[in-house]
Amino acid sequence: MRTLLMTLAFATAFSAMAQKGGNNTRSPEEKAQQRTERMVKELGLTGDQHAQVSKINLSFAKAMRDVATIEDEGARKGRADALKESRDSSLGQVLTPDQYNKMLALREAHKAKQEADKNSSDE
Repeated sequence: MRTLLMTLAFATAFSAMAQKGGNNTRSPEEKAQQRTERMVKELGLTGDQHAQVSKINLSFAKAMRDVATIEDEGARKGRADALKESRDSSLGQVLTPDQYNKMLALREAHKAKQEADKNSSDE
């Protein structure tokens, strides 16, 4: 039953994102919920982990919204990188070592896919 509810929540969040037209129009709460639900699915989070990861993701999404207002590109990138490092440190305290390593591997695979997609669309 819980898996069904999580799947429904994920599908709803994905549907809402698709209707709104992309990442930039979603609220920090929507971004955090989507990221958390994806982590629940991909990493098999426990209930306690789910709650903690949700808080971390919401804090990160709100902070990144504020970073987007920084006009200086170098300062904006530096602040974003620091926030990502802080988020990963917090997640490292919540996730098991296997979950954390899987998260990093999935992130790298996602980056590689984005780069491949970008390169194929440039041709």
